[in-house]
Amino acid sequence: MALGGDLVPARPFTPKNGGDSGKGSRRTGYMSDDTRDTASATDRQASLARLRQRIDTIDAEMHDLLIERSSIIDELIAAKQGGRKGAAFRPAREASMMRRFAGRHHGTLPLVTVEYLWREIISTFTFLQAPYRLHMPTDRRPSELRDVARFYFGFNVPLLEALDADAAIASVAASETDLALVPLVDGETPWWQGLTRPDGPRIIARLPFFTSNDRPADLPAVVISNPLDDPTPPEWRCYATAAGPEALDALSGVDILAATPAGTLFALATDRDPETFATDAGLPPLKPAGGFAAPLSIDGDPSQQKSQTE
Repeated sequence: MALGGDLVPARPFTPKNGGDSGKGSRRTGYMSDDTRDTASATDRQASLARLRQRIDTIDAEMHDLLIERSSIIDELIAAKQGGRKGAAFRPAREASMMRRFAGRHHGTLPLVTVEYLWREIISTFTFLQAPYRLHMPTDRRPSELRDVARFYFGFNVPLLEALDADAAIASVAASETDLALVPLVDGETPWWQGLTRPDGPRIIARLPFFTSNDRPADLPAVVISNPLDDPTPPEWRCYATAAGPEALDALSGVDILAATPAGTLFALATDRDPETFATDAGLPPLKPAGGFAAPLSIDGDPSQQKSQTE
C-alpha cells in the first residue's frame, strides 16, 4: 500500500536466473547434489543386483553341469562292469586337459585356481569310479606333502600315513587301486628300488603339473600306482641306476628326480633309447620305474607357456 493510501499494482517477480517472468518461477532441468547422489546410488544398486543375478545364474549352470557329469560317470561305471580292475586314473588324458585349459585361459582368475578346481573334480569322480586311498610317507616334509595331496586329490580321498616311502610303495603293491605320493627330496636310501620290480608299482605322474615360481603346493613329488590300463605312453620315462648323480649332471635331456650315495632316480625323454643312452654315458643297466607327462611352466606371458620336454 502506498503512503497516500492508493493501491499500487504488484510488480511481477523476475527469476534470478534470468528466466522469462511470464513463464513462472519454476526451474527446469535442475537436480540438487543430494538428488543426484541418490539417483547414482540407485543406479549402482541396480547394476550390482544385475551382476549378482548373473553370478547366481552361472553358479546354477555350473552345478547343473556337475550333476550331468556325475550322471555320465554313472554310465561309465556301468559300462566298465566286469572289466579290468585297478585305479581309474588316466594321467595322459588329465595332462592334455590341463594344457587345453592353459591354452584357452584369460582374465584375472589365476590359472592355478582353475587347476585346483579341476583336480578336485577329477579326483572325486575318479574316486567314484574306483575308490582308492592315498599313502604318504611322514619322514620327509609331511606338512608340505599334505598340501600337495589335498591340492591334487581333494578332500574326499582318504589320506593314510606311512612310515617312509618304502612303506607307502608296499601299501600300493598290496592294493588294487591305492596310490602313493612321495616327495622328491634326497635321502639316505634309494626308496625307488621298490618301483623296479616286474609288474610292481610305477611312477604315473609328477607334481606340480603347472610349475611357477610363486604357486601354492609346490613341493616336487611323484604319484605312484600299480600299472595302469592306459595306452598313451608317457613323455618322460623314469629309470633307476646304481650310478651317482655326478655321472648324470652333465648329460643333456636328463632330469634327476632324487639321489642317494647308493644310486639315482632320473627321467629321460621318451624319444631317447635307454640302452643307447646308458651305453653312451657309461652307466650300468637302467631299471624302468614308470613315467609321467611333462609339467607345464606357466610363468610369464601365457603365450610363451611351454612343456618342460622342450
